[in-house]
Amino acid sequence: MTITSRELARFLLDAKFASTTENGREDGLEDKYIQLAEDLLDPLFCPEFITGIMEVVRMGASKYEPNGWLYPAGIGTSAKEQHASCSRHLAAAYAGDPVDADSGLLHYQHLATRAAMAYTRAVHNIHNPRDGE
Repeated sequence: MTITSRELARFLLDAKFASTTENGREDGLEDKYIQLAEDLLDPLFCPEFITGIMEVVRMGASKYEPNGWLYPAGIGTSAKEQHASCSRHLAAAYAGDPVDADSGLLHYQHLATRAAMAYTRAVHNIHNPRDGE
């Protein structure tokens, strides 16, 4: 399933105004918001970005366990491990090494995926028991 930036903008707009009455909306704000979201989302969430994350997730699922990163005690899911992975991939890319030798994928793909995983775990309040150590 492919979602367009217009559909994503509409979703974000609906979420933003879910508790606002029709009379409380500023005239033309929806169109402005949708255009702004499209302008920002189109280049940011290009198909290559989403595909890149999917490749890392697919590789991780075959190497470890499908969706294991969602389990509280999943392998490599403590906050320290998440941050260490992000730091490693960022440092390698910064040092001019674009491709991860183990996976053959870009370090930025791993960085984006790990950041998305850490964000998702934080938003859903999923904590690894090792985080308290």
